[in-house]
Amino acid sequence: MADLVNQTTFSVPAAAKLRLRPRQSNTGVIVTILGDILSELSGTLNNVIEVLGLDTLLGLGGLTGALSGLVAALQVVVDDLLAVVKLLLDGVLTDLSVALAGIQI
Repeated sequence: MADLVNQTTFSVPAAAKLRLRPRQSNTGVIVTILGDILSELSGTLNNVIEVLGLDTLLGLGGLTGALSGLVAALQVVVDDLLAVVKLLLDGVLTDLSVALAGIQI
């Protein structure tokens, strides 16, 4: 079993020679595309509401402003939450690694 783990550990650098790229490298492109999609969606909804005359009927002006503020506030919360989750996972994985390394079979 230990030989299998050691072989796997030593084969990881070999994978780096294949020039594999992490998926996270394209996050900027994904964010840009999602931003463009949301802008198009917003523009389309604004046109539909204006053409059909639904702005006075629905009265969504205050609601959409409040939702926009909520989303902006949640961005800070999510950033902080992700930092805490990263710290927790780093600690758990480090402790697990140490614990597994100490097992004598």
